[in-house]
Amino acid sequence: MISERHLRQEIDRIENILRKYAHSQSRRFFLQGEHESNAEDLYGKAYEGFFSYFYREENKKEFNEIIENNILERYLKTIIRNRASDMRDVQNHAPTDLRANPVQNDEGEYVNPLDILGDANPNPARVLNFRQILKLLKKGLDEIEALIIHYKFEKNMTFDEVSEILNINDNTLRTKVGSIRQRYSEYNDLTWDDNE
Repeated sequence: MISERHLRQEIDRIENILRKYAHSQSRRFFLQGEHESNAEDLYGKAYEGFFSYFYREENKKEFNEIIENNILERYLKTIIRNRASDMRDVQNHAPTDLRANPVQNDEGEYVNPLDILGDANPNPARVLNFRQILKLLKKGLDEIEALIIHYKFEKNMTFDEVSEILNINDNTLRTKVGSIRQRYSEYNDLTWDDNE
């Protein structure tokens, strides 16, 4: 069992790293608004979602595995990256009138409707995706490599689709795929050919 003190030390150790990462993802995905505010939102929502899910009694075992295997930082980076991508998709595909017309939130304040969109209940498919990504992170893959493997094998996406989702150019993706194939023999069939 992980002690609260050990968990606090781990969170303190990665706090600045994750804040910088959230800021870089805010800029990378061209999120509308102030980058600092977006970065704090990404950072805060990642922690909020992570702890609200993993502090439940039925998820304690997985939580302990994340801490014991020292992959908390990579896991939270994956959450931040996916949240930034989701925010970009919402901003790009939301009807124009949503952006222009403020609505009342639960406290009675008028806010941008894009700010109150969120997940009150975890989506079962998304939970399964994170469990599959967690297994990949445990194997030693970094967060981007884990997402490449997840999208290619679990979701059966083409490399063009993976490149677009992860916002990585083709040459960088080819390099990452080559690196994964060299380090892990079980991914030797991970090829650039999408005609499978």
